[in-house]
Amino acid sequence: MWGLAVQAKKCSLIKYNKAIYTPFRCVYPIYVGICFSEKAYLHEMKRLGVKDYNAWITSDAGATCHTLTKASLHTFLICIDGKDAVKKRNKVEVYGLIVHEVTHVLQGLLEYINERHPGHEMEAYFMQTMSQYFFQVYNEYCLAYRNTENKKK
Repeated sequence: MWGLAVQAKKCSLIKYNKAIYTPFRCVYPIYVGICFSEKAYLHEMKRLGVKDYNAWITSDAGATCHTLTKASLHTFLICIDGKDAVKKRNKVEVYGLIVHEVTHVLQGLLEYINERHPGHEMEAYFMQTMSQYFFQVYNEYCLAYRNTENKKK
């Protein structure tokens, strides 16, 4: 019930210099997005009107989850260096980073809705739905990145 019926729509990653958000806003009272470049992160900070923001990826971290709150909008933005991920990490490592950051999203969601005792199935479905969606987005990013690199040769 928690998101299994929600179909993730295909993302066009021809231009992967922008944040990509999940289509799950109707299921969860938050926005969750992912950025694969600092350029995309800075673009998103500007678009959201955020003037005081942290580094896009914490030093020595493979990924970072940012929590942004403006009025009643609660946004989580996962940042992963896409070029580094494609060139230096295998997919299992990147999937691990995604799951790690999605865990922070879940923790932030539960705090935001003041849920102290969430059901185990709710947590499991949230992790499954969000992780699968971002795995798909990352795979599409890899294809777009490799196609762009091949065209340069």
